[in-house]
Amino acid sequence: MSGLEVAGIVLSSIPLLIIALEKYTEGLSTLHRWRKYKRELQSLIRNLETERIKLQNFCEKLLLDLVPHYNIEALIDNPMGDLWREEETLKKVQFRLGKGFKVFQDTANDLRATLCDIGRLIDSQGEGMFPGLKRAVFTLSRPQYAGILTEIRDSVSNLENLTDRNMELKPARIVRSKQKHGDHGSFRSSFTAIHCHSGVRRHLNYWCLAAP
Repeated sequence: MSGLEVAGIVLSSIPLLIIALEKYTEGLSTLHRWRKYKRELQSLIRNLETERIKLQNFCEKLLLDLVPHYNIEALIDNPMGDLWREEETLKKVQFRLGKGFKVFQDTANDLRATLCDIGRLIDSQGEGMFPGLKRAVFTLSRPQYAGILTEIRDSVSNLENLTDRNMELKPARIVRSKQKHGDHGSFRSSFTAIHCHSGVRRHLNYWCLAAP
């Protein structure tokens, strides 16, 4: 599975986590003594939504000028769609990221694994009955989810930085590539000229020696 496809899966997973957390928040609203923990859950929801928006912005920037604008909209609207698996798009992304493509793949997979961790925490809480609510509150309190949230932030930030740096360096790389090919072209031209000159001299010498 490509890093681009994983990014789409992650983009579609965060809203599902948010919906699950919102259900717990609604249940806690009926229990006055759980207000503190309700705020903790609301904070987690906001942070996840922030990372979702940042990840969406990253995907849009990564695909900018690589695919038609209407396809970018389709990709964002349907993160699990077939467009995320198109081989041609993946090749373009790989070319854009250059040597950073493997880091992109690994980071996207790390992000997916981290979201799976928090998903398992939420899924283990049951259907929101009072005992389940109590367990959910203590499982998802700030000290316990802070580490996971930091991992999510770091992964998204690394993806952003990777794309930004590669896009900033693109003009300089194009210039270097042209200069490199230009130097090779000059070398080939010089070599051809020397080779032709030597051939002409040999040809003239032959005729001179053959002349009566």
